[in-house]
Amino acid sequence: MSTIKADNWQPSAGGTSVDIGGGLSKTWCHLNGTGTIAIQDSLGISSVVDGGTGHYGFNFTSEFTSASYNGVGSCGTVATGAACQPDNGSLAVGSMYFDTFNSGTGLTDNNIVMMNLHGSLA
Repeated sequence: MSTIKADNWQPSAGGTSVDIGGGLSKTWCHLNGTGTIAIQDSLGISSVVDGGTGHYGFNFTSEFTSASYNGVGSCGTVATGAACQPDNGSLAVGSMYFDTFNSGTGLTDNNIVMMNLHGSLA
């Protein structure tokens, strides 16, 4: 197996160079958030925490350089109207919490919780 080492990439025909590492997902997780929560698959997640109904904690294998990383997520459940978002008060370099909601405003457990984070690792 060969290893390619590069910091930037530029098309052979010219154009704008791209920071290869900057745009890659550093951490992602697919979680079953009902019953005893369980990671279905992940990258860069050392463990998860059941923080109560609809409140999930993710501990990272490697810390980010700051708590200003970018994250996206999705969730699903048998019920309609599910929504999810990062708990902005919990963002830290080594962990974060993610909340899932029902069609109203209350927190609810979801059978599918997915998150994906981008940023620079320490």
